[in-house]
Amino acid sequence: MALPKEVDKSSVVENKITEDFLHRRNLQVIKHFENAPTLIWAVEYLDYPSDLERPDPPIVLIRSVDKNRDIVSIRVNSSFSRFKRNQQIMSIYYIGQLSYEQGSLDSVTLDGSLQLQTIHTIADVLQYSRKGDFSQLLNDLADENGWLYTRLPRG
Repeated sequence: MALPKEVDKSSVVENKITEDFLHRRNLQVIKHFENAPTLIWAVEYLDYPSDLERPDPPIVLIRSVDKNRDIVSIRVNSSFSRFKRNQQIMSIYYIGQLSYEQGSLDSVTLDGSLQLQTIHTIADVLQYSRKGDFSQLLNDLADENGWLYTRLPRG
């Protein structure tokens, strides 16, 4: 009779990205009401230097209540490009997750200065979060060359 195997916690696959998961990757989630009934989630750097003026959050999920329906939208600002590749993907996945919990995503607004490759990556990762396919996302992130997220040749 074989001895039971010790469970390796790192082998347990989560279905969702949590705030703690992002925090371990130097990202924080900020939730606040700007003008009720508008609720805003933002993902940004955890250790942004306090002596510098904070730019608009790089990625924001906005949920506002219209007279007839809730409106859920994502806004990605130009400062998003200062995230490392893995941070970009994780933050988009997290915000995508939240958007589907809040209702159907009404719109995605992207800053005009984002590169085309970044725009494609955002679209792809939102698809992952819609499917809740976190284990596949982690497998794809392990590809350091990023080929699974590259639709255009790298220059």
